[in-house]
Amino acid sequence: MFSTKSTRPPDPGPRSALNETWPRALVPLSPRGGRLQHSPPHQHKTGRADTDDHAQRSMDAVIIKRERVYDGWYKLDRLRVRMPDGQTVERHMEDHGPAAAVLPYDPDRRTALLVSMPRPTVISSGGPALLEVIAGNLDGMSADEAARREALEEAGVRLSKLEPVAEVWSLPALSTERLHLFLAAYTLTDRVSAGGGLADEAENILVHEVPLPDLAAAADAGTLVDAKTMLLVQTLRIRQPHLFD
Repeated sequence: MFSTKSTRPPDPGPRSALNETWPRALVPLSPRGGRLQHSPPHQHKTGRADTDDHAQRSMDAVIIKRERVYDGWYKLDRLRVRMPDGQTVERHMEDHGPAAAVLPYDPDRRTALLVSMPRPTVISSGGPALLEVIAGNLDGMSADEAARREALEEAGVRLSKLEPVAEVWSLPALSTERLHLFLAAYTLTDRVSAGGGLADEAENILVHEVPLPDLAAAADAGTLVDAKTMLLVQTLRIRQPHLFD
């Protein structure tokens, strides 16, 4: 586990350089690793491209039946879905509402606040404990209000200005969760309590203040395995690379 005295993970070795320019869409790769060459999409008589037509057809699936099979902290539905080709299939959907996640970072001391806690899914898989950014459900609040609430509850840090990053689907194959992602600068004086989560929620949260260069090294070594955490750490590296020197 990281700590203020943690060492950098071993150098993963040379990596391929990023594209100098970032296209709007990801550049697909051929089976041999090279870029595929694309010709302009075929235009219909209406002027609409094949790609646009395909995107429209992909939205023609319809939920025709919904059955609630579990209704607790989260909700689980069994769905019958009519697909664009006319087939009817069974799908499952988990719903617990939107959420927010935030990575607090101290630009002067070049550290970040993260948390770890028992995750039954990780325990079941036999994996090590995750190092995660602070996160929680909106519970009727705005995304920025929820991010500040969770930061105070989980890490004991009071955040003011939030830097929006993105709103992403966490697990679109199963969950309706949309995750609002933020960065937020903090100072040592903003750490007003020990954190650890609310006692009545029994979260058993541990707080870690990690040097930013160590986070970068973990990302490069592939040991930073929580997706929202990787996304926010890499975003901070892109926006403020000097903090990781």
